[in-house]
Amino acid sequence: MNKFEKQLEKWNHGLLRGAQAKLAKFLQVSTATVALWSTGKRHPSKGYVAKMARLFNMDILDVDHLFTTTTVYPEIPPSSRKISFRDSSSSPFYRLVGNFASVETISLPVLDYLPSDYPHAQQPLQATACWVIPQQAAAKASFLFRLPTNQDAARLLFVMPCLSWEEKKYMLARTGKQYQVLRVSKKRGVIQLINEQGALIPSTAAQPLGVILKQITTLDF
Repeated sequence: MNKFEKQLEKWNHGLLRGAQAKLAKFLQVSTATVALWSTGKRHPSKGYVAKMARLFNMDILDVDHLFTTTTVYPEIPPSSRKISFRDSSSSPFYRLVGNFASVETISLPVLDYLPSDYPHAQQPLQATACWVIPQQAAAKASFLFRLPTNQDAARLLFVMPCLSWEEKKYMLARTGKQYQVLRVSKKRGVIQLINEQGALIPSTAAQPLGVILKQITTLDF
């Protein structure tokens, strides 16, 4: 039974039988459509996700996660689980070794973009995956952001939402239609933004999105 079916069963008073047809009637779609959602062959539109959020009394993003493939991180035998994180504001490496099944975990969505009205977006954020990782490793991050780059397609940032510039922090920012990592400093009381190439970016040309707590740099299996 997948996540969506478990939620259907819960919503239908503990009975999975007939739940798909019942939901289809509420949403005014065919039972076949609900079946496609259940098998993962089709993803419901944002409108139907919002309607299900009201029916299930759930957050829109949580409902969207019912149809998102969940990756248990890292998905390898406990004996060889090793992962390195680099704190984005300093140089040390943090290494976690051991069986993650024995520690508290948290589920973080992996995002490729953020809407213009983030974090007050009415529609659910479109997560490409959902990673389950140790809570201690997640720090205060609310999501993982996959930063587009030609050098490393798998560069992932741990992001804590923040809509103002934080001095002495590395921050995820939007500049036009692009996303960048900017280092924030202050000189003579004026905020300065420096990109990863060392160039100054005018604060009026960038929108702060969140503080980067860590970034995944290596996966050693």
